[in-house]
Amino acid sequence: MEYPIEIKKLTTQKIPQVAKIFCEAFNHVGEKWTIEVATKRIEQYYNPDSCWIAIYDSNPAGVLTSKIDNVLDHQELYIDIIAVDSKFHKCKIGSRLLNTATEYAKSIGVGYIWMTVNPKLYSYRWYINNGFSETGWTVINKKLVNN
Repeated sequence: MEYPIEIKKLTTQKIPQVAKIFCEAFNHVGEKWTIEVATKRIEQYYNPDSCWIAIYDSNPAGVLTSKIDNVLDHQELYIDIIAVDSKFHKCKIGSRLLNTATEYAKSIGVGYIWMTVNPKLYSYRWYINNGFSETGWTVINKKLVNN
């Protein structure tokens, strides 16, 4: 079912509401986010030009945060968060948010959109089906323990 969804620029006033959607979406796939940390993450990547909220019946239904990466030549749009309220899965909200980011990137002359994703999650296949491809790069990390 397709709902009458409006895509708007994310405002700082809506960050607490979309943090809940982000937290629930990522915790649903096994991550451990708190509302406080999710809020800080959204605030960290907040840019009024490249962050959007999906609204249904005056309530947030999804969020996408992104920022220009590769500052010297502005070649890439990095998508940090894309999350949809579980009530609206399979309603094309994620696609509409992604299309909005894509059109924004094209309008400012960006050549690439990129993000990090877990290939074990269902959403990975969705990204591939939406035109993303593997780069060969793998994200690695090292946990630091303070003594």
